[in-house]
Amino acid sequence: MSAADVEKTISRILDLYAEAGFALCSVVPVVNHNDSDRISVLLEINEGARIKVNDYEYRVTGKTSPAALRRISLLHDDVYFNLRDIEKAKSIFLNTGVFSSVSERIVEKQDDFFVVFDLVENPADYINGSGSIAQDNVILGAAYQTASILGTLRRFSFIYESGTLTDVPGQLKNLFALSFSDPVSIAPVILDINFSLTAYDTARLSLISGRVAAPVGAHVKTSVLSGLEIVDYLVDTSRPGYRNSLVGLGMVASFKNDAAELTQNFDIDYLFRSSDRLRFRYDGLLAWQSLDLRPHAVWTWTDRFEFFDYWRLGGARDIRGYQDNEFVVARAGWLNIEYKKLPIYPLLDMAWLDSGFFYAYGLGIDAKSSFADATLVFAWPKDGSWNDGKVHFMLQKGL
Repeated sequence: MSAADVEKTISRILDLYAEAGFALCSVVPVVNHNDSDRISVLLEINEGARIKVNDYEYRVTGKTSPAALRRISLLHDDVYFNLRDIEKAKSIFLNTGVFSSVSERIVEKQDDFFVVFDLVENPADYINGSGSIAQDNVILGAAYQTASILGTLRRFSFIYESGTLTDVPGQLKNLFALSFSDPVSIAPVILDINFSLTAYDTARLSLISGRVAAPVGAHVKTSVLSGLEIVDYLVDTSRPGYRNSLVGLGMVASFKNDAAELTQNFDIDYLFRSSDRLRFRYDGLLAWQSLDLRPHAVWTWTDRFEFFDYWRLGGARDIRGYQDNEFVVARAGWLNIEYKKLPIYPLLDMAWLDSGFFYAYGLGIDAKSSFADATLVFAWPKDGSWNDGKVHFMLQKGL
């Protein structure tokens, strides 16, 4: 047995004791040599006292309220120390995206034991910029989002996009969206409220929805969606609009360790109208070392397609190398591949659409600094010439 094996064994013993309340347990290895030059290792275990935690304290370098941390931690006072519960609470804190580091320590005060969490905040407010330029196709966008409104861990975001599209001459696209997320009030259940207004010239879609998500085990989260979809055709009176109810289900499964990350996200929604509509969307991520694989699939079933029933693909968010919203399809599947070994990395997008197989290839550049994080992508479409290249740019700055 090597020294590394001994260390792993000691670490496992300490974890098992800590999960049973013996947080102050110590293990001392004693090395013995016998006459035949064989070495044996004796582990001397000092269990220490079994600790009952009287309370938890939260000391934050930043503005987050300790009351909000207490609500989402799901920890209970006056119970025996359990390392798994502590690690789960730390994972919840880090998954908010608000904190750069979380550590814990045990403090004894007059025979009472307290667990103190020390948390260091990241910048919680962000301004994002994005752009896509290709010949006469120009989409520019800006967004503001905060991961913790006034230190409450509640999220808010505002997005605006505007531009011209060449798939229909002179067509204008506008997007306005607001969203609010509350992970605190009914933790561990998360409440999301969204409003968006999308317009293509005189076709306008307004969507108001609420989603309730709850964890199922350590790695899976399920959700229920309810909302109202409103479509208006402001000039074309031959196409009546509608106002109908929308319901949906979702599931996210996420697994992550030091070597790899795997995420699977499924969403399905049903719109009640004269020609009912059923939609499905899948988004995945497999990140291993420097390789990122992101598979996606979308599908719509309905007896009669309306303008906003189709999926609009192409551009920085899905199939790079093509213009924004260049493809209008009822079903599609695509795969984004990036190998980020170097600052300038190759990328490949492959797509299976209603109209056939497409691909795009190019290079990406990530630049991170204390001022901002930027991503610049150069991509070319299938059978495209040098002049058919597209440029996508995204900028994110922490305030």
